[in-house]
Amino acid sequence: MKDERNVDGRGSRRLSPHQVVIRLGRLISIKVVEPRERHHAVVLPKLFLLVISAAALSPIAAAETKTLSIHELKGQQQLEIRYGDDQLLLYSFAKDQFKPYVKELRGLNRQNILRDAPPDHLHHHGLMFAIRVNGTNFWEETGEPGIQRHEQLLDLRSGRDANGKPQASFSEIIHWICFRDKARTDTADVALLMERRTLTLAIDPASQELMLRWASRFMVGPAIPKVVLTGSAYNGLGLRLPIEFDKTALFKNSENGVGPLGTKWDVAPARWTSFAGKIDGKPTTVVLFGERKPQAWGVQQFFSMREPFAYISVTKGLDVKPVEFKTGDRFAFEYSLAIYPEIKTAEFIEKRFQTPERLRTK
Repeated sequence: MKDERNVDGRGSRRLSPHQVVIRLGRLISIKVVEPRERHHAVVLPKLFLLVISAAALSPIAAAETKTLSIHELKGQQQLEIRYGDDQLLLYSFAKDQFKPYVKELRGLNRQNILRDAPPDHLHHHGLMFAIRVNGTNFWEETGEPGIQRHEQLLDLRSGRDANGKPQASFSEIIHWICFRDKARTDTADVALLMERRTLTLAIDPASQELMLRWASRFMVGPAIPKVVLTGSAYNGLGLRLPIEFDKTALFKNSENGVGPLGTKWDVAPARWTSFAGKIDGKPTTVVLFGERKPQAWGVQQFFSMREPFAYISVTKGLDVKPVEFKTGDRFAFEYSLAIYPEIKTAEFIEKRFQTPERLRTK
């Protein structure tokens, strides 16, 4: 293709009568022009060649330019992660609450998938982790419950992962203490457990996937001879789903299970479990992924229910077999939660589970 670009005396660019090239740092598009008389040149001002409307960019190309940002909301004891102007995650860690948790979580269709403290179960806080330790109840919040005391935020970071996708993360130090110690300012010597919690959020604009990884590392408190971990069938990492999912959500899991029937809940071993439905008329799939290589403590189970409300949790089966650790022992877990703005098949979800380099963001 012969290059006939010239600049005439008026500062305009002269192109071949057969082509108009629009450039914005690189070739964007080519349009063939058929003038009535071939010897007439097409003259375009320089400014037209350099300026292109945002509408000419594809949505995916435009999304690739957006980044994630992470901010501590001073005075509110909350932290947020935003994608451009859109808030995706709101994390609450006030010291006067019973536990830190993800209060709001939105996929790229901007629909929040979590409910916080609904009237029927005030202790259901968005996405949260809780069990019983030495008989102290860290799940329900009645009587004298255990307290997950926020101590410190660490390593607030944003950037891109190894695949170039937007990513943001933070860590938190938490002391698990008994109710009787709630007035103490220094809880290191009374902590049943010391937890370092790291949440990493990554998005893929091309597939419209939001992936949140929750990794917790625990150590038994230095003054505690031993801890025994127990709990109900639903105690673990759980999320209260939106009201639109109640009674109607579409259930899937890795074992092709039938899921909860009526008001009866379901507990089953699996690699992942999902619920799907519509939120404000927009299709949404929520997937809770278990560990690809489960830790050597507990037995991975998934709890699910649809009626009277929709709930999912991944557990260690502590209601069946308690787990014991001694002073200084360390243990951990790592799960992931994904949101898609469409109804996903079991085949897609299983394939996604088998892609550890993307489940495990870096």
